[in-house]
Amino acid sequence: MNFLFLFKYGHPDWKPLLIGYLGLLLQAGALLAIGTFISTLTKNQIIAGAVTFAVCLLLWILEWGQRLRDRHLARVAAYMSVITHFESFSKGLLDFKDAIFYVTLIFFGLFLTARSMESLRWRS
Repeated sequence: MNFLFLFKYGHPDWKPLLIGYLGLLLQAGALLAIGTFISTLTKNQIIAGAVTFAVCLLLWILEWGQRLRDRHLARVAAYMSVITHFESFSKGLLDFKDAIFYVTLIFFGLFLTARSMESLRWRS
């Protein structure tokens, strides 16, 4: 509803708006792919939801790793954060290294999900 209100009374720039939504969709896809993989590891839905929440929260707060004393570890922790990669999208900039990070995370999560499902099929 607010989206329509914005276009009715204002004249926003389309490109930054669409790039921001693209970043949001890529981030959501990456977190959903991770959650799907974690869901295949357990039969209990509550445990899968709690572990998925914990892993996604960890990926969210890894940006705080920039404050570590070890610079190499701080750079790795900051790079793995999903917030760090969303900053360019939120500014309306399409940075391909950030898009590639999200797409890689999506494909890696779905690849692990497929392998886990295949393993379950062979075990039963």
